[in-house]
Amino acid sequence: MVDIQQTSNENLEQQYLLKFNKFLQSIKDESKIKRRQAIEGISKEIKQLIEKSSLTNELAKFLLKNLLPLLNDQFEKCRELTVELLTFIHNKSNLNNDLLSIIILALRQRIGQKDITEPSEELRLNLYEFVYNLINKSEKNVLSVHIDDLFAILQNSFLDNYAEVKKKGCLCTRELAKKVKSDFHKQSESLIKPLILNITHQHSRVRKDIVDCIGDVILYGNNKSVDDVLFHLSQRLFDQAHIVRQSVITVVGMWLLDLLDRYSFHHKLIPLLLTGFSDEIPEIQDSAETYWWDIGWSYLIYFFFQSLYLFINRH
Repeated sequence: MVDIQQTSNENLEQQYLLKFNKFLQSIKDESKIKRRQAIEGISKEIKQLIEKSSLTNELAKFLLKNLLPLLNDQFEKCRELTVELLTFIHNKSNLNNDLLSIIILALRQRIGQKDITEPSEELRLNLYEFVYNLINKSEKNVLSVHIDDLFAILQNSFLDNYAEVKKKGCLCTRELAKKVKSDFHKQSESLIKPLILNITHQHSRVRKDIVDCIGDVILYGNNKSVDDVLFHLSQRLFDQAHIVRQSVITVVGMWLLDLLDRYSFHHKLIPLLLTGFSDEIPEIQDSAETYWWDIGWSYLIYFFFQSLYLFINRH
């Protein structure tokens, strides 16, 4: 029964391989209309295939080899359709690590260079949405191997002129920090400067997301960066938008509870938290008070066990 099923799947794969082959010539055609029609044709066939069976890694490799170069197509609509198709393939298939590596390298070429290659704001946003899905779905070992490529992509998101890309870059960064803590720690400092450049952005939502992102970059990265961001965070406590002030209180409270070697930063962070007690928004006052009690109890428990440890060692 297994052999019959396997043979059936192999035959189905061969059928679709032949179908895809007929589009390859059109993909490379000088006519942008023909290239667009070819991508749409492949997309239709892939969706039909996935409904009937699944997309094998061998077939996915064949498709990626021919689709990824289209990220550089001169016609924006072709690039747009390609990103949509690649996202669909990634979301609906269980791609192996080698194929994920190929995709990450292609994305590095498109949005991770010093001179950003993709001119369309909306397409850059779609690409960063794709990056987020990759980070979210990929295993730690794949992300660790490509940590340099991912950091290059993330740094560019904060230098992008499009506010939505900056916000998506924050989400990508926070997700990566949580998934590859040890490798993230080694390079986290490289993100601090581009993040700080955006902390006074004209959009309050961007400022809020930047503050939240700084919180995770330092929590999962190098805590020495606290000194680099302290002044900038203190300035955001006077931000006109209450969502930004709330984020500062949340980040500072989180650091005082969870940051590595947090007790050595108490004298620098506690004044920022106490500022929340006098905020005009009751919710921010309540948040600051809650953190204050949690931090106090955490310190008392730490001090108790430290004292108990010293007492036992002395006796």
